[in-house]
Amino acid sequence: MSGSEVSDPPLDANMRHEQGQLRSLIDALPSLISYVDKDRCYQFNNKAHEDWFGHRQEDIKGRHIRDVVGKRTYEVLRPYIDDALTGKTVEAEAHTSYGDGGDRYIHVIYVPDVEPDGGVAGLFVVVNDITQRKQAELELEKAHAVLEQSVEKQTLELQQTSDSLEMETAERARIEMQLRQAQKMEAIGQLTQGIAHDFNNVLSIAVGNLHLLQHQTQGQPDLLQHVEAALEGIERGVNITRKLQAMSGQDNSETKLTDPNQSIEGMRDLIAKSLTAAIDVEIFLLEDIWPVDINVAEFENALLNLCLNARDAMPDGGALVIESANKRLDEGYARRNPPAKAGEFVMISISDTGTGMTDYIKEKLFNPFFTTKEIGQGGGLGLNMVHGFVERSGGYLEVYSELGSGTTFSIFLPRKQARPAEFKSVPRRQTLLPCGDETILIVDDEKDLLRIAVEYLKRLGYTTLTAENGTRALDILKTHPEVNLMFSDIIMPGKIDGYQLSLQAKDTYPELKILLTSGFTKRREEFTNELDPDRARLARNLLNKPYSDEELAFAVRQALDHD
Repeated sequence: MSGSEVSDPPLDANMRHEQGQLRSLIDALPSLISYVDKDRCYQFNNKAHEDWFGHRQEDIKGRHIRDVVGKRTYEVLRPYIDDALTGKTVEAEAHTSYGDGGDRYIHVIYVPDVEPDGGVAGLFVVVNDITQRKQAELELEKAHAVLEQSVEKQTLELQQTSDSLEMETAERARIEMQLRQAQKMEAIGQLTQGIAHDFNNVLSIAVGNLHLLQHQTQGQPDLLQHVEAALEGIERGVNITRKLQAMSGQDNSETKLTDPNQSIEGMRDLIAKSLTAAIDVEIFLLEDIWPVDINVAEFENALLNLCLNARDAMPDGGALVIESANKRLDEGYARRNPPAKAGEFVMISISDTGTGMTDYIKEKLFNPFFTTKEIGQGGGLGLNMVHGFVERSGGYLEVYSELGSGTTFSIFLPRKQARPAEFKSVPRRQTLLPCGDETILIVDDEKDLLRIAVEYLKRLGYTTLTAENGTRALDILKTHPEVNLMFSDIIMPGKIDGYQLSLQAKDTYPELKILLTSGFTKRREEFTNELDPDRARLARNLLNKPYSDEELAFAVRQALDHD
């Protein structure tokens, strides 16, 4: 090479330069950044380790984690390290005397260094000191507790010094305070409820589809045995969720044979006082309601909780409808709608015309301490307490909500026979379901419900067409004059709901029969539409969701045979 030629620096020099820059950057970070091998010895550590542990950076290399962080801290972190060395990325928070001996809250991340053969060569480790954040959270909790005590004390003083109007307001506050205290006690044993809740929606769809498949595989024993085995497995899953939920309850409360209508009637004035004047309350009680075996005080607390929840959902006013009814649920219904159970039940429904709930809120609804209210406005325990009462009573809850339209909570409590002789089991009478050969247009935006309704009606001999919204339904009616009945959900996406769809279709096709379905109760729909005779008439023959194949069969036949 001549003297005038200039060559690029060797590659290793560039790499050493870049490595030096990277090392400088890592050393400048306040976080602990290190690499430990699978024997848990340091192979790399940044300069922040000197400040945390008082050892020189170069003296830490090659030492075991335990010798650097101390035995106590190592024992706290050891489970996370063990887990990470199996190949998992582990993230955790810990409280320990990390580094200089003082108490610290730390956030640690272990990222495994996985070799091509799948083995773990070591761990990349990042540790951050979060002591200040944790201390701020603890101080905030203490301040919140002091504030809550102050509010309760001021409420009590107001009750003692107010005139009659102020005393009524204080009485309402006292009731809610007592509810909150009862809710806190209930919540101690109810934390496991959240584990079971998320399984129910998945199990419901799986059971519904397997039940339909069970009908389709009759006469095919090889296939049928697999379907029945799957159903048995899912039933075990349902039982597990029920056991988890039952574990959260306390069974030491006294119960007695109760007429639920009497309890509701006795609370009529209290419910009215607990609501605002802008909320209309209607109570429809079945005259021959069955007795139930419940703790009356817990039932009344649960009912009041649901009414207060409805009040909060209607800040500008609305309607609250309370109903009681007797319900007989068969095995098929129970399989398709876990956690429903077969048997005879008293149903208590509380419906509002409030804001409704998003899917996210519906999923978290019964979790302890979950709330959508502002800090200080609620502890997130009311609905969790309601759920616990229903579970301890041997019943279950159904919740139906549509965003912007309202919510219905339905409590199912098992019927209690008055005389021991009535406890003898009676074989279920086999009902011959009415069939037909007419054409039915099914309108529903829920694909799974749409498909199950199609299967039910096809088995009964009907021809079916489907639409996912009102606009599509009207297009189908134009090209299929053979449609005899339109079976439609009320709440659907788009500009046309079930009522509007029915009225438009009926106006164009006067001979078309209509059957509506909704998760809201028939009484609620009649009451909220009483000023509109056409809507009220449509609501009068409403089929409530979820429905059994028997209920659907009779409702469809009734709609086809009568105007």
